[in-house]
Amino acid sequence: MHVLRLLLKNLDNSLQSLDCGRCVEDLGKITQTLRDGSYSYNQIYSSLLSCVTKVESFICTQVGKEIDLDHSFNGTDNILEFEQWITGTIKHTFENIDNKESSSDTLVNSAQEMIEQNIQNTQLSLGFIANELGISAKHLSKIFKDKTGVNFIDYVTNLKLNHSRNLLISTDLKVEEISDIIGYSTSHYFISRFKIMFGCTPNKYREEYRKKMMEDFSENQGKKIHS
Repeated sequence: MHVLRLLLKNLDNSLQSLDCGRCVEDLGKITQTLRDGSYSYNQIYSSLLSCVTKVESFICTQVGKEIDLDHSFNGTDNILEFEQWITGTIKHTFENIDNKESSSDTLVNSAQEMIEQNIQNTQLSLGFIANELGISAKHLSKIFKDKTGVNFIDYVTNLKLNHSRNLLISTDLKVEEISDIIGYSTSHYFISRFKIMFGCTPNKYREEYRKKMMEDFSENQGKKIHS
């Protein structure tokens, strides 16, 4: 039984690693060991049931729904039938995971495009984008964080403030005008968010940037004169 316990542990690791090929290979080793060894009926049944339990737990975690495989398991007449059935179940589960990942990628990409398009919209929010995509705000929040590594609100805030910084250094627009352009309802709120991210007010940032540009320009001109 020591060998079987080791093989079952390997199966568990393969499932957690999301490695379909290794899962199928580990299952093959388990069933081959059971066929070749002198194991009792109870030992064989217990080992196969352990496989089923691990796969059930894996499906619940990855696909997000509970599943009872006992009926299908009890419908297999021998080890070979069991191997064919459980292998097919695992492959089908991995296909669902791949489809789910692809769908999530598409949704997040669409959400990012919509954020860009609505950056000036004061109604821009998680609920607004989720409604436009036809999904729940909770689901969008989860997949957005999973795919980008940043929560939705922080992503939008960073995008708005980086856009505002570009406007500060490339235009003469007033702070109030920039606040409107990036979709903030009040300039006071915009200034407070900007200060948190960049460590100074928008006007101070513009002043320091232009001062640095003038210093660099003067330095370059001086080098040209003495060259």
